[in-house]
Amino acid sequence: MPRLVKFSMFIKRKEGINLEEFHKYWSEDHARILLAVPIVKEKIVKYVQYHANTEQMAAMAATGGAVAQWDGIVEFWARSMEDLVAVFTDPVFTSTATPDASKFGDTAASQTFIGYEEVKLDSEA
Repeated sequence: MPRLVKFSMFIKRKEGINLEEFHKYWSEDHARILLAVPIVKEKIVKYVQYHANTEQMAAMAATGGAVAQWDGIVEFWARSMEDLVAVFTDPVFTSTATPDASKFGDTAASQTFIGYEEVKLDSEA
């Protein structure tokens, strides 16, 4: 199986938006807008949202572990870096999904990571 490129963005919510509003808008409205962009369905293999759970994060912090202060993480999986670039530079994507992200997310405070996955254990397979 060819190795997929994984793009992750670590997201901070926009100032003035509470965590519940952030999760609801991102999960429902933004996902609908993003998935309506034709090139997304053409080039993206997998789209995942991770929503911060404050209770679980507090439980982890209580163990002494460091807990990242992100409100969410989004992942896009593609067959190539060229496919990712094609999505992120597509005129429909940049005129709809990109500006919509700024309605709920602090794009200046968010960070990205790009790489590939090496699965070492997958007991659910």
